[in-house]
Amino acid sequence: MLYGTVEADVGDAGTLSANYDFQRNRTRNHQFGGLPLIADDGSQLDYDTSTNAGGGNLPLTQTTQTLFLRYAQDFGTGWQAVGELSFYRAEREGYLASASWGSPDPQGYGVQTVGGYADTDTDQAALSLTASGPVELWGRSHDLRFGITGSWGKDNHKAYSAFDGTDIDYQPITGSIFDWDGYVPNLVQQAGYVSYVSNTKIDQVAAYGSGRFGLTDRLNLIAGARVVWYDYDYTTDSRSSGTTTHQQISRNGEWIPYAGLTYDLNEDWSVYASYTRVFKQASYRDKDNRIVEPTTGSNYELGTKASLAGDRLNFAAAVYLLEQDNLPVRDRSVSYQLPDGSNPYKSIDGTRSKGFEMELAGEVRPNIQLAASYAYTTAKDGDGQRISTVTPRHSIKLSGVYAFETLPLTLGASLRWQSGIENTWVWPVTGTARQGSYAVVGLMGRYDFQNGMSLSLNIENLFDRKYLASIDETYATGNYGAPRNATLSLDYRF
Repeated sequence: MLYGTVEADVGDAGTLSANYDFQRNRTRNHQFGGLPLIADDGSQLDYDTSTNAGGGNLPLTQTTQTLFLRYAQDFGTGWQAVGELSFYRAEREGYLASASWGSPDPQGYGVQTVGGYADTDTDQAALSLTASGPVELWGRSHDLRFGITGSWGKDNHKAYSAFDGTDIDYQPITGSIFDWDGYVPNLVQQAGYVSYVSNTKIDQVAAYGSGRFGLTDRLNLIAGARVVWYDYDYTTDSRSSGTTTHQQISRNGEWIPYAGLTYDLNEDWSVYASYTRVFKQASYRDKDNRIVEPTTGSNYELGTKASLAGDRLNFAAAVYLLEQDNLPVRDRSVSYQLPDGSNPYKSIDGTRSKGFEMELAGEVRPNIQLAASYAYTTAKDGDGQRISTVTPRHSIKLSGVYAFETLPLTLGASLRWQSGIENTWVWPVTGTARQGSYAVVGLMGRYDFQNGMSLSLNIENLFDRKYLASIDETYATGNYGAPRNATLSLDYRF
């Protein structure tokens, strides 16, 4: 890993900064898929949290580079102009195999691997130009902001096949998944020749303008819009079958307005209402390998914010409703994968997501910081059926920190709770995996020395709770949360 930053003043009111980041990771036993959760009799499999679905003898190298440039100019009237330019490149080459497929029996026999030898390059350039500042209109002060943003990205992916036809995909592992040591045979044969190449280009440019207008002493209007130009280009070349495909989706001048009103009830409380149009182009493809149409819709939100206890506590609460058409979801009517190994999706209309969020954070007493939040969310399709059952409906987060007055010692605790999740599959096995509601507790302590040094201890999952942190909607797999673990760190500042 290599990181560097430099900053310089340009004239009396300009600042130029540059950052460069380089990272290279060489790993084995890289887990990119989950553990199979359903046996061939429909029962749910149970694992030790140390079980890894990744191939243990598979090398993988991943390299990323990021260059970021920023220039800010202050005009001395409250107005400022900022320009940002970034370049990103990622390279991934090596083997990926995960014991995440098949129809295992209750003893764990029958699991297969998915993966292969991949060679992927990703390049992206991004540009942002903004100008912001105050204006005086109708005897009041208002804030305006204008800008142009753009991103230009391309991704080249090569998939390899073996000369003898033995690929990593759907290769049975040796023995039971409960005893598997991660060994995947015939590694040299896996990367015999390039069998499939895909090239993806995504270019997007947007111009936007927004303003915060003081209508009265208590009422403010926040309004603006983005105009988007979007181009998605996808080309595939199957060298095994000799077929080539090309698809393109473009949008010119897509209008995305938004508006909101805020009203100050008094010095401590305010309420707000907002609306925004939704436009999002996904990269998913349907069962015929065609790019799905962009998702469109509307988002509505009502909320309140407050500053309490002499501005030591902040409170916020909001309810929202999100209505969408052409929302991509996994197409479970088909039991095959697309040529590049991805899964087909379909678009559904009339989806409604609604939720409620509440948060309280700040200093409740001298040296005592507390934070508490609650969130509820649910999403249903046009027929009233729940869309995603792997997202918890309810979640709660609590944390507290106490700093001793007579000692350079800080102690803290946290609790995270969520309601249960589940998912049902019909292929390659039939069954339902469930994870009931659970809570995870953490502790922390920090001792500050007088010489700028501090020693910190963080303990996660204090009571060693075993739980499925995620359940995959596509594959009949899931991933466990980390067992009890501790981190001791020493920090020195000078």
